[in-house]
Amino acid sequence: WNMSIEAIEKEHNCTTAKEILNLFSFLAQAPIPISLVKDWGRQFYPELSELEIENALRYLCDYSMISSSQPHNYDVHLLVQSVTRYQITDEMQNKIFKQVLILMISQMKQIQTDNQDAWNPARLYMPHGTSLLKNEKFMQNIDLEHQHAFIEALGLIYRALGNPQQTLELYQKDVSVTKEWSRHSPDSQKAQEATAHSYNNIGMALQDLGKPQKALDFHNKDLAIRKSLLGENHPYVATTYINIGNVLQNLKKPPEALDSYQKSLDIRLSLFGENHPDVATTYNNIGMALQALKKPYEALD
Repeated sequence: WNMSIEAIEKEHNCTTAKEILNLFSFLAQAPIPISLVKDWGRQFYPELSELEIENALRYLCDYSMISSSQPHNYDVHLLVQSVTRYQITDEMQNKIFKQVLILMISQMKQIQTDNQDAWNPARLYMPHGTSLLKNEKFMQNIDLEHQHAFIEALGLIYRALGNPQQTLELYQKDVSVTKEWSRHSPDSQKAQEATAHSYNNIGMALQDLGKPQKALDFHNKDLAIRKSLLGENHPYVATTYINIGNVLQNLKKPPEALDSYQKSLDIRLSLFGENHPDVATTYNNIGMALQALKKPYEALD
């Protein structure tokens, strides 16, 4: 290991290779996309060009420190990961782990999970995110706000790829994190809003699992927090009313769903006026509820 790194540094005047190995040492035994490495450079080493990063990767492959079995993806052997981490101080390991976690948050949040073309990148990131989450030794040193952001982003990936039970378990873990965050920062509205959002995510996962009644309970918890923090007349409150209406529709309760949709409409009209996409969407929801109530002419309006 030392001889290879020294040769790369001396023969190619490249210190970036060692930094890339440090990054790879905290990732899973799964293909590592080059986009992840380039984004790492942009975020933490902006002085590096993409060409320098590509050259460093090529040198690591030449010295068999990593391999590339698929185009634009790299693999690293477990032994190389272990030896690399052995060379790093505990303080530096914690710093690198946080860098990797922040990097994964930004990468996962960029994926448009409602777009099927984005599912292949999502599949590439999922094992790395899961591996980080299981690394409790380092995860416990991450601040609660970043833990929340990471778990939430990973949950979106799991949900997009059709893993509702694992998604639910992630969001339940997230609620524990956001509640602890709120306890440590009782005056932090951001932490309380994160708890509300976690309740919403659990509600969505429960709907995916075909448990709308339980989902409704969590959406109502979300609503209670948002109203206490933001008041009635807020876009997030309007969205929560829509989510509640959707669950009530699934529960075959169109009158209650209609009432929830109407509350959302009143808020959105007061905030945005008549000519707004969210208002149009709410009118559509109301129309669907009226259809369920056997009122097609009112639905048409």
